[in-house]
Amino acid sequence: MPTSTPNLADMQPGSLANPEPANVTQHEDSRLAAFEAEAMPHSKHLYRTALRMLQGPAQASDAVQETYLLAWKSFHRYEAGTNCRAWLYQILFNVVRHERRNWFKWITGKEEDLSQLDQVAPQPVPDTLTDNAILAALDKLPAQFRHPYLFPVQG
Repeated sequence: MPTSTPNLADMQPGSLANPEPANVTQHEDSRLAAFEAEAMPHSKHLYRTALRMLQGPAQASDAVQETYLLAWKSFHRYEAGTNCRAWLYQILFNVVRHERRNWFKWITGKEEDLSQLDQVAPQPVPDTLTDNAILAALDKLPAQFRHPYLFPVQG
């Protein structure tokens, strides 16, 4: 029977500790305690930020879990007394950036980062373009790309 993954946003300090550690050194115990004391209080803030940046709760939870995994792996480089929250946010932003790059690759089938490309119209917009023509073109878009567009009004 599969077990569910704990939600990091609901974890409390001390919840990462193994109830019966086998052959765990004192240094590992102190490292774990320091990580939990420094990093775990920020889990709800990280989750809320990830939720705003990504497509939904599942992706946000995955990003926060990945953030904590990477933070734990590199915690030996963390300097106590510095801003742990800022350090975790930087890791989260890198995780989200990586997820978005993978999403663009999956959608487009291309390796380059679309956000870095110069998006230029192949030809100038004709003067005879009407509002109805624009609305008709927007109606032809697939449903997942048909979000409200805000166009600047010149006049």
